Amino acid sequence: MPLTISVLPPNVEAFSLARVSVTISDQGLWRLDEGDPNSYNLKLPIFPLVWSIVTGLAALDPLAHLPWALVFVTAAVVFPGYLLGLKVARHRGVAAAAALFLAAFGSFLFLTSGAMKESLGLLVFPIVVLLYAERTDPRKRGIAFVLLCLLPFLHHLVALMALGAVSVVLVLHDRRALAQGRLSGREFALDVLTGPAAAIVAAAYYAYVKMFLFVEVTGVFGLSLLVAIVVVLLAASLRAVRPARVRAGRALVTPASVAALVPVLAVGAVLYNARQPIFTGTVTTEPALLLMLPAFVAIAGFGVIGFQVLRKTSNRGSDLVLAMLVASVAFILFGFLRGLDPVSFLVAYRSFDFMDFALAVLAGIGVAVAWRRLAGRRAAQVAVGAVFVAALLGTAPMAWNTQAVFGLETTTTIGEFRALEILASLGGRVTTDQRLAEVALFWFEIPADGSLPLRLEAGEELVADYALVLERWTTVGASQLHPAPNRILDRGILDAFLAEHTILFVSGPPGERVYLVRLA
Repeated sequence: MPLTISVLPPNVEAFSLARVSVTISDQGLWRLDEGDPNSYNLKLPIFPLVWSIVTGLAALDPLAHLPWALVFVTAAVVFPGYLLGLKVARHRGVAAAAALFLAAFGSFLFLTSGAMKESLGLLVFPIVVLLYAERTDPRKRGIAFVLLCLLPFLHHLVALMALGAVSVVLVLHDRRALAQGRLSGREFALDVLTGPAAAIVAAAYYAYVKMFLFVEVTGVFGLSLLVAIVVVLLAASLRAVRPARVRAGRALVTPASVAALVPVLAVGAVLYNARQPIFTGTVTTEPALLLMLPAFVAIAGFGVIGFQVLRKTSNRGSDLVLAMLVASVAFILFGFLRGLDPVSFLVAYRSFDFMDFALAVLAGIGVAVAWRRLAGRRAAQVAVGAVFVAALLGTAPMAWNTQAVFGLETTTTIGEFRALEILASLGGRVTTDQRLAEVALFWFEIPADGSLPLRLEAGEELVADYALVLERWTTVGASQLHPAPNRILDRGILDAFLAEHTILFVSGPPGERVYLVRLA
């Protein structure tokens, strides 16, 4: 859906990835260069390496064709989602519902339709966990190990999530084997070496390149906090894998009030954030997101039902759901407990994405259970399916209307891109807002100042030759350094600025005009 808004990639990071792929193609090699404007993405080379090969073989444009090509690849995430649901529940209806969840849930759809390293990582993540769960087959074990070693070069959070998930799978499996008296030291050593031990590759490489997230996690405080969280969650997961005991006068499943605690806390956090940002310097909850709460509650209801049913069983399939939940929850809690700053916000909100696989399966189980209990009542069964589909579609605006839902603009229009092309041909110093400054730097390699709206408000002198100005700064606001909220500029300030300087280029309809202004 975001692809219909602009033919250009729907996110800023794509410009950096495309430029790195062009650099690799032109030079015929990959090398680290701290002086390169795209040095961060040079440290994670798998995405641009693969894209440079694809564009060379298929004669594709590295920028214009990137969003279209990637969306066909990431759409395949429904297949591991289907297999995950089938393995956990051994029910095709659950598998189909899980796949539908991944295909239509708004936040997941936003990520898989964007041109980001994480988009590709979300496709690989469940595949790695599924393969490791089937490690009795040497071929699957080998493929899982190779992917675990490669993931650190794709995306750091994906690598950490995958390593965390396979570690939990190993712990749950060996806890069961130990209880049954069949734990083998040799098998355990092999499982560790071909699974969690791949963390050595990630640690060595990230320490060498000084990867941001790795530095944050491996500090004394960060590492101690993360280990403590993991220990607590592992203890809770070991308790969770034990089948519920049947006791006279007591329900077999977990009480709904207990199972619903997590979604209730999540909804409470969203509502509180609407009044005051939980994380310092971040956006508040937008009204458009609040309107989606009924859809989230409906999906959470199916998930609670699914969790209650899953709690009654103990098998390798349920281990997969718990492993993905524990891995994502560990980093979410780490983000909240580390300190409520923008860095913690980035860790926490990115970690939510990896929970979607477990939620998809739990919601699928909930739909299947509700469908079965309403057997013989066709209208009620259809209503259950309709509620599930409607709830998923109700979250769709998260994928295509990020400005309204999250208060952040991510899409670059043709008019903006054309103005940047003109600036690249003119040369000189440039000032604009943060988003366009990043696009100018990543793709055109133009060092640009991203504080123009703030300087205009403060009446400061502009040290630049050209300014790139958007009329929509007066309505939806100008972007600042992520995750800070947009800043709305007074219309009078903008009009006075435009009247004072020479306008070289104008593009777009009224209210959406793009101005290229000469300052000197």
